[in-house]
Amino acid sequence: MCFWPCAVQHSYPGIAITLAVVGAGCGTMETAIDPFAALIGPQEYAEIRLNVFQGIQGIGGLVVILVETTEFYASVDTLSYSTLKDVQWIYLSCGFAAFTLAGIFCCVKLPELKDSEQSFVNSSRALFGGRYCVSFVLAIVTLFLYIGCQEIISLYARNVLVSGLHNSDANALKYKKTARGLFSAGNFLGALMMLCFRPRWILLVFTCGLITTGVVEMTQQGSLGIAGFILNRFLQSVVFPTVFVLAIRGVGRHIKTASTYLVSCTSGGVALPAAYWALEKVRGPQVALCICVAAYAVMIVYPLWLSLSPFDRERTKRVDEDGRQPGMSAVENSDSPNGKLGFFGMIGERKRRKSSLGVVGFSKHVELSSGRGSPV
Repeated sequence: MCFWPCAVQHSYPGIAITLAVVGAGCGTMETAIDPFAALIGPQEYAEIRLNVFQGIQGIGGLVVILVETTEFYASVDTLSYSTLKDVQWIYLSCGFAAFTLAGIFCCVKLPELKDSEQSFVNSSRALFGGRYCVSFVLAIVTLFLYIGCQEIISLYARNVLVSGLHNSDANALKYKKTARGLFSAGNFLGALMMLCFRPRWILLVFTCGLITTGVVEMTQQGSLGIAGFILNRFLQSVVFPTVFVLAIRGVGRHIKTASTYLVSCTSGGVALPAAYWALEKVRGPQVALCICVAAYAVMIVYPLWLSLSPFDRERTKRVDEDGRQPGMSAVENSDSPNGKLGFFGMIGERKRRKSSLGVVGFSKHVELSSGRGSPV
C-alpha cells in the first residue's frame, strides 16, 4: 500500500494492481477469520463473538479517521501526488503491520478443519440445491446489498454531508467521525443485546431502523438529516456479522464454501456505488440515497424469512445448556474429537456449556487439526 501515491502519479494500472493485491489479501483473511471466530467457542455465543470481533476491527478503522485532517478531507475531489505523498508513511506502516501479522500466523498453530473429501462443486450443490437454498441465497443478497450501501456511505459521505446537507468540511468531518465511532459501538451494543434476544430479532429491528433512518437522511435537512446519517451508520454495525453467522448455522462441512460465497458479496461495494454515482450526477447526492433505501427494503426479507420459515427458525435457535441446538439430530449435535477449543469458553471446567461444533452441523468424521497446511 505504500506504493499507492506513486501509482496515482504515474499510471492507473498501478492503482488497479495495488488495489487488486490489497483486495485479494483482505478477502482471503475475511474468509478465514469470520468462520474461525464463529466456530472457536461456545456456539450459543457465535453471533455475539463475531460482533465483538467486528467491533474491534471497527476501532482500527476509527483510529484512521480520527487522525484525518480537515485539509485532507476537503481535498478528496482533487487528490494529487503531493497530497498522497504526505500520508505515504501511513501506508508504509500498514505494510509492515501486514507482514508482521503474517509472520505471527505462520508461527502460531491454529486449529483447522479437514474436509478434503468434500469438493467445492459438491458443497455448492448442497448449499444451492438443498434445504438451505432459499435462506442461503437470501443471505447472499442481503450481504451484497449491505456492503454496497456501506461503501456508498463511506465513499460519498462528504458529498452527502457537504453538498446534500449543506455543512462545512470541518463539521462534516466531525459528523463522519461521530458516525464511525457509533458504528464501532453498535457491534458491542448488539452483542450485549443478543445475550437477551435472538440474533434474528436484533437483525430485524436494526434493518427496520436502517429503512427509517435512510428515508430521514434522504428527505430531511438540517439537524434531522444529520441525525439520520449518523444513526444509519450506527445501525449498519450488526448486519454483516449477524447475517454471516446465521447463514452458516447448520451447513456442516460446507462451511468453507459457504464462507467463500458470503465474503464474495463484498462485490456489492462496486455495483451499488457505481449506480449511486450515476444517479448523483443527475439528481444530487441526497436524492441518490434512494438506492440505499431500496436496498434496505429488500434486506428486510432475510430476517423475516428466518422468523417465518419453520426449518430456518429452528436452525437458528440458541443452543441449550449442553451445547446442543434444538431441532438438530444427535449426530449433527455431536462434539468433534478435539472440541475443547473454546475461545471465551476455556476458562473453568465448562460444565454449563460445550463448545459444540455440531451446532453448525459438523458431524464426528470432520476433524479439527492444529497443524499447518490442512487440506481444504
